[in-house]
Amino acid sequence: MALLPTDAAFEELTLSLEPELCRYCRKIAGSEWDGDDLFQETIIKAFHRFRRWPERELSKPYMYRIAANAWLDTIQTS
Repeated sequence: MALLPTDAAFEELTLSLEPELCRYCRKIAGSEWDGDDLFQETIIKAFHRFRRWPERELSKPYMYRIAANAWLDTIQTS
C-alpha cells in the first residue's frame, strides 16, 4: 500500500521525536510493556489529530501532552 502525502508528512515530522517519546512513555507507565502500548496509542492519536488539523505543529510538548493525557485515560478506566 502506498503512503498518502499526509502519512509521509506525519512520519517525517515525528520520526525524530520517537526515541525520546518512547522513553517518556515507558517512564510514566512504569514498565516497558505498558510504555510501548502507551507510545503506540500516542502515535495513533497524534496521527488522527494530524489528519484532522495538518496545520497544527507536532512539537515535542504537544506529543508529550498527548501521551500524558492518554496515560491518564488509561489509569482512570482501569
